[in-house]
This record gives sequence, C-alpha cells and structure tokens, in this order.
Amino acid sequence: MEQTSRPRRPTLADLAKHAQVSVGQASASINGAPGPSEKTRKKVLKAAEEIGYRPNKLASLLARSATQRVGVAFSLGRSFHTELVEQIYEVAQPLGYEVVLSAVVPQNPVRRSIESLVDARCDGLIIIAAGTVEPDSSEVLRGMPVVHVGSSPSIGRVDVIRTAGDDGLQKAVEHLVQLGHNRIAYFDGGAASGAQERLKGYSEGMRQHRLARHRRVITAGQTYDAGYEAASWLLRHRLPTAVACYNDEVALGLIDHLRTAGISVPEDISVVGFDNGHESRMPSVRLTTIAQNIPQIAQLSFNRIVTELADPYERPQEFVLPPQLVVRGTTTAPSQQPSLV
Repeated sequence: MEQTSRPRRPTLADLAKHAQVSVGQASASINGAPGPSEKTRKKVLKAAEEIGYRPNKLASLLARSATQRVGVAFSLGRSFHTELVEQIYEVAQPLGYEVVLSAVVPQNPVRRSIESLVDARCDGLIIIAAGTVEPDSSEVLRGMPVVHVGSSPSIGRVDVIRTAGDDGLQKAVEHLVQLGHNRIAYFDGGAASGAQERLKGYSEGMRQHRLARHRRVITAGQTYDAGYEAASWLLRHRLPTAVACYNDEVALGLIDHLRTAGISVPEDISVVGFDNGHESRMPSVRLTTIAQNIPQIAQLSFNRIVTELADPYERPQEFVLPPQLVVRGTTTAPSQQPSLV
C-alpha cells in the first residue's frame, strides 16, 4: 500500500501571508489581543478557516501569562540604534505591545542590560548589536525568543538579523573605483559588531580591483570621537584619495577633523560611511553611505518575536538583508594634486 506524506500544519507565518497582514497582526487577531481593526480581525479569522490554521495549544497556555512586553537592549549615542528603536515602537504599539528599553553603557554592560529586561518580565528580547554578548547569557535567556541585530553572537539559539556588511563595503569600494580612486583607505571598527565582516568586504573589494597594494586599514572604532582621533594618524602620512568607514559616526568624525585641518571633502578626499543614519542625511553633511533598511529590520525583528511566542517549537533563523549604496555629497572624482599636510 502506497504511503502518503502527512500534510504540513499551517503556521502563523502561513496565516499572515494568506491574509496579507503582518505576523504581529495575525497573532493579535487570533488571540483577541488589542491592536488590529475589526476588519483586519475578521479577515484573519476567515483566512484561518480557509487554510485550516489552528493555534498551538501550548502557545495559547503561555499567552495567558504573557505581559505583551518586548525588551530592547541598545547602545546610547548610536544614531542607527536610536532610529531602529523608534521603528520598533512604530511596529509594536499598534499591536498592543509595550517596548521596554535598557541602554548599554559602561555602568550597565550587555549582560546586566539583558538581565534587567528579563526581570521586567518581557516576553522576548531584541538585542541591537549592543557590544559583546557573553556566552553565559544563554542561561538567562533560556526559553525566551531573542533576536540579535548585527553579527551572530555565540549565545546559542537566537534569531539573527543583519545587513550584509561585506557586500556593503564592496559596494563602497566599487563606487570609489568607478569615480577613479585607487588609494582607498579603510577606518576599521575594531571589536565592534560586524566589523570583521565589513573589513573582509573592503579587502575583497580592493583585491577584486587589483588594488591590494594600496590597501590601508586604520583601526578607529565605532564613535564620532574614534573617527576624529584616527584622522590624526591619517594626517601624519601620505593622504589617500578616499576613505571608507565602519559607520557614519566614524565618517563624520573623520570629515570634521579633515576640514579643521584644511582638507576639503570631497575635493581632496572622498568619504563613505555605513548605516545611513539621521546625521548622514542632514543638508550640512550629505554623506555618501551604505544604507541599512531600518524599517525592514524592525518589522522582521518584531515578527520573529511574535512568531516564536505563538509557536515555541519554531526554529531560530538568520536573515541577511542586502545593503544599498546612497550617493550624496562626500564623494567625487579624485583631484589631480590632492592636498597634503
């Protein structure tokens, strides 16, 4: 007798797709949580009937004790982190979720930040590349949906959502090469999240264009001050014609130091950042940069939390989002005689 495979049980993600709503709206509609309109709720319930979706019984039991809180650990002073937190609020509040914040600062390191969010009885956590996540944090997070935005941490079963940093730096190098640059330096992020991947992308981009002999890496960091200080080393040596940077903050620090020293950007040196934060978009800056899709990261992060709350057996996943080159006013063709200090 021929055996037939057992049909796969529809998931919450299947329901959301069929109803053409977000995972969060589907979950709230099915569970009777506040947020979705009556029209949306009816559409989701009808879609559930059409595809034969049945809520997970264990998840329903757990939902009775849920707090409707999502914790977010983030670093102060980082525009990318700030904008992502704002977008998470945009996604969470219409669905009736409260966002609980814990800033990572020297007095409140990552582990302590995570513990405070767990103590606040959050249903799930979003960690925005907030420094190094210690491996022993996995014990604190056991059984809780966790999304890490940035590079993959070594803390076991968590979802990872990141922008392809290597591809982003290759796009930056490609843009500068097309403008005519060959002496392209890189301000590295050091131990920052995603730094190794972005450094790899810069090195690969230089290699692909047969510019490895011009490869120059200056360890900076991830802050405005780090970029400003690293520029001092650059000014004591032969200037490159272009610099790609770990992030926008580093690029802005570099630009301010160069201009203070009488070096014109982009006439003497072109500069490319990474993130497309608020400061990079200001008319006084107009920084060429590699953009991360912040609304998509926020929506996907929240969807993963809601999905795993609805189905405790959902396996964590890694999502790698494509970066986008945004050309503004800090890059141009190299001058014939670049200014030297």
